[in-house]
Amino acid sequence: MQSTPSDPRGTSTPGGAPPPRRSAIGRFAPLAAFLLLGVVLAHGVLTPSDGSLPSPLIGRAAPALDMPLLDRGPAPGPDGLLAEGRLTNADLANGRVSVVNLWASWCAPCRIEHPQLMALAERDDIDVYGVAFQDEPVASRRFLQELGDPFTAVGVDPEG
Repeated sequence: MQSTPSDPRGTSTPGGAPPPRRSAIGRFAPLAAFLLLGVVLAHGVLTPSDGSLPSPLIGRAAPALDMPLLDRGPAPGPDGLLAEGRLTNADLANGRVSVVNLWASWCAPCRIEHPQLMALAERDDIDVYGVAFQDEPVASRRFLQELGDPFTAVGVDPEG
């Protein structure tokens, strides 16, 4: 039986070859990668932001609106819609700032943002319009009765 020579650290190598030595780059590469990641993350956290979110829709014309109006009166018709009138782009072209909010009774984030819409509706210089998105008129009415109705008008978009 032949024994294998060992290196000075006491580990044996087959055939008596010395163990491969890690280069300085190999030893410090994980530390360098970790530090680089830390610098990138710190830059992202510490760089001031204007708070805006990029959107491909900024600066483009609003999509065409032409939809029936939700009947929010005390005795709505059987389909929950007003017999006359529609929400169209002409409603928004009145020279005032208009906010169009798409919402639905089944939408959890819509419940969270609703107090901000109520606050906007109290301002005299802003009109807040709603679009009930893929929602049943009965459910939309119940939502507004429960949380308040901030809207100048509410269009119904059952098809999305």
